[in-house]
Amino acid sequence: MNWEKYGLRIGVQKESLLSSETVEAAVVALVGGQFQFPPNTVLVSAVYAVSLSKPLLKRLKLEIQHCVDLKGRPALSRHLKFAIAPVSTPSLPYLFSIVEGGEFSSNSGYGFIERKEFCLVCILGEEWTNGRSDDHDDDNIDSDDDDDTSSTGQPGASGACKESTKETNLPTNTVSVADPTTTPNTDHVNILQSTGVKEAMTYAGLIYYEEKGVEDLVTFAAVRDLNTLIEFIKSDSPRAERGQHVYFCFKDNDGCIELKFGTEQEKDITGWTIDPHMKPCRLHRHIVNKFGEANYPLPPSCLISVYGSPGAVPTLHYSIPLEGVADPILLPPPLM
Repeated sequence: MNWEKYGLRIGVQKESLLSSETVEAAVVALVGGQFQFPPNTVLVSAVYAVSLSKPLLKRLKLEIQHCVDLKGRPALSRHLKFAIAPVSTPSLPYLFSIVEGGEFSSNSGYGFIERKEFCLVCILGEEWTNGRSDDHDDDNIDSDDDDDTSSTGQPGASGACKESTKETNLPTNTVSVADPTTTPNTDHVNILQSTGVKEAMTYAGLIYYEEKGVEDLVTFAAVRDLNTLIEFIKSDSPRAERGQHVYFCFKDNDGCIELKFGTEQEKDITGWTIDPHMKPCRLHRHIVNKFGEANYPLPPSCLISVYGSPGAVPTLHYSIPLEGVADPILLPPPLM
């Protein structure tokens, strides 16, 4: 079963069903929701709701696309984790917890895990480490072990979601120091370091536009997951024309990207007016990361009005430099 355009692949092993049986799989890619993730983690994939009409005899292979570039840095894979949350919950938000297992190849932008049952599922990245990030207590990690009869379902879980979902105690962004009246003992100091996950996160930018009477309204949006953005555009602006997308990395961990207007153009733009609605036209990384959360239902974007006078050149070719990225990018213009 292939939903690659949504960033998802599902593999079914042989002899997972009796010859007389059929199973239906339902998959929903969630653009946003009231999600709560464990501390010291950042969402690096879309969130999917996966369900089966009946249990399988063997585990299902679930592959999810993520936005962390592992090429040349395979050690980063140990800081990527699968997480789940029960669909049925007595109150929001959906509480995600880390699950053990899963593999992440440096030759692919996907991670995979084998499980029999699913609820809400995604991939998270650890942001900081104190040197003991691999020493997780097995009692604090959810397991899909068929022989584990002592686990209990999280309150509110039902059906396929009755799984142990205890939260992993990941290292938090704090530093322990000795009492100021005593001699510091460096053996008890946790020096937090970045895992490198945020630095390796790849983002997607996309220009799309619609005709709005005398003007064309152009939108540039930046997100972590391009598939999620495309689904949002289909739902929110079904008549929009999409331009070329680009991938980029932020130059600074807590920085921003900026669209630069008024630069010299290779093509003639006589008779055209390009007017950004926001000046300066900047998108901050921490806001881009929040898209999909409860209070951030819209993708971070810059709106641009484009007007053509009666004597304008027939076609507008207007390129926009994108600053604040690791490698220089010139946004390809939509044809108008």
